[in-house]
Amino acid sequence: MNTGRLAEAEDAFRRAMEINEKLISENPSVPRYRMGLVMTSSWFASLLNKTKQLDEQEKVARRALEIQEQLVSEFPAVAFYRHGLGVMYNNMGFMLNEANRLDEAVDAYRRSYEIGEKLAAENPSMVSYQASLGVLSANFGKLLNQTNQVGEAEEVYRQGLEVMEKLVSENPSVAYYRDILGSVHSNLGLLLKQTGRPQDAEEAFRQSVAIGEKLIDENPSNDTYQARQAVHLKRLGSMLEEADKPEEAAECYLGGLKLCEKLAGDFPNVPVYQEIAVNIRKDIDRLAWYLATCADPNCRDPVQAVELAERTVEGAPEEASFWTTLGVARYRTGRWQDAIEALQKSMELSSGGSSSEFFFLAMANWQLGHQDEARRWYDQAVNWMEQNQPNNDELGRFRAEAAPPLGISDLPTPNGKEVVPVEKE
Repeated sequence: MNTGRLAEAEDAFRRAMEINEKLISENPSVPRYRMGLVMTSSWFASLLNKTKQLDEQEKVARRALEIQEQLVSEFPAVAFYRHGLGVMYNNMGFMLNEANRLDEAVDAYRRSYEIGEKLAAENPSMVSYQASLGVLSANFGKLLNQTNQVGEAEEVYRQGLEVMEKLVSENPSVAYYRDILGSVHSNLGLLLKQTGRPQDAEEAFRQSVAIGEKLIDENPSNDTYQARQAVHLKRLGSMLEEADKPEEAAECYLGGLKLCEKLAGDFPNVPVYQEIAVNIRKDIDRLAWYLATCADPNCRDPVQAVELAERTVEGAPEEASFWTTLGVARYRTGRWQDAIEALQKSMELSSGGSSSEFFFLAMANWQLGHQDEARRWYDQAVNWMEQNQPNNDELGRFRAEAAPPLGISDLPTPNGKEVVPVEKE
């Protein structure tokens, strides 16, 4: 299956399923044949998911679950079978979650978690059961949070933290345990952020990033740890951005982007790496825009805005909005002609543009002494704004900033608020 010969793999799995079913029918009292079917079904279901045969995937997965339920019913004292049943329910929960059947997914994850919780309590020295409970807490807690069962989600996360911190303390050299711990910290951080506890959320994200940083140092070729760290950095960056710590936020975003761009280059057939990079570039663009256009000039940092915007354009030169941000940031640093070139590139990519580009084209042309061109862009900006977004406060600020040099003073008052002309920087 890993060689990409999926059709041949599917044929082989179908043949294996037939053989296993026949062995079970001929030897119904032999557990190992049923376990063979369960294992084959799990692998086959994974392949069917990859080839988007989702109805058959569910059918195969439910057959494996049925067999595992039988084994647990017949041999309730065998922990291995119960653990296997927990794995089956976890896989079913994942599949149902992907299908957006959230209530069913919660039920499946809950059953898996209950089994894992009981096994861990009954077998405190079995580290595999403890680690499985940690993984289950990350999966189940995430879905509970997603379905607004926040209180239970936090309980599940905190139990997962307790279990994994103990495992890591007792087995500090096992990277897998630290990786799980980092994921639980990161997921808990999201919950804390959503429930209005920003300081606790920031601390949780910092914990996950610290763990991820050490894992990568120790395992520099492990792409899973790198991808996970990119997500941790993105989450911490977002939290820091909201906490008005733009420099630290930028550092996190850029670190995450660097990891993802390398992964996307090394593994071009793994789309999730490129998807994470795309999302982080959007975060960087938002931060750069804030640093270039914040209503309070004291909050601006045009130099850093240019650095961030250049980074997003470098990675996604076809994204028009990134060029807009770069153009505005360049204007703020006094690079009038460079600003015009970036804004024109944005309009070329978006087949037109908007007042966000037009107002800054007006200001940049005025700075270069092109008064007629400046007035033309200003009039075009006003026309677009009045037709499309007449009450947009941000565009109102840009209009108020662009008007005075052109001798325009009859500014409107959007949303009933007076627009005060802004002096040039």
